[in-house]
Amino acid sequence: MRKVSLIAAAVATAVTATSAFAVDFNGYARAGAAIGGNGAGDSAFEKNKVGRLGNEDDNYYEFGFSEELQTGEQSWKLESMIASSDKGQSGWEDSEINVAQFNVQAKGVIASDPEAVIWAGKRYYQRKDIHITDFYFLNTSGTGGGIENISLGDQKLSLAFVQDGENDQSSG
Repeated sequence: MRKVSLIAAAVATAVTATSAFAVDFNGYARAGAAIGGNGAGDSAFEKNKVGRLGNEDDNYYEFGFSEELQTGEQSWKLESMIASSDKGQSGWEDSEINVAQFNVQAKGVIASDPEAVIWAGKRYYQRKDIHITDFYFLNTSGTGGGIENISLGDQKLSLAFVQDGENDQSSG
């Protein structure tokens, strides 16, 4: 009788694993090293006007994970992203981790319009920007839900309800 080592079994399992367990990863990181004159240390100069790349005095990181499951004609996607930033003034800094996105999207659940996507959760929704200056000329990001890519003839329509902001209307 032959013994099968634990490592060999793990390698065999990893090699034969299906793509259903393959999580998609994306990320972005930048480290600012802007230097000011007159002993001012790190400083950025009007980065929203003259551009931010190379003119930043902080660090920023974001890591996204998503998985899409195909079930016949339908696909279900879970999307998440965490983000954090710090001043970048020392080798170890305490900073908070923010859940930037966490949502689920379903495509193909409407038989008459298989390209329509129903979604719910926290999402960067149809965000458009001029990246070098971080100017968002369209930013409907937040928590909510909606349906996108509804067919109207040869056009597409998207509808969403998105809550964003700190407008507390509670009384008391």
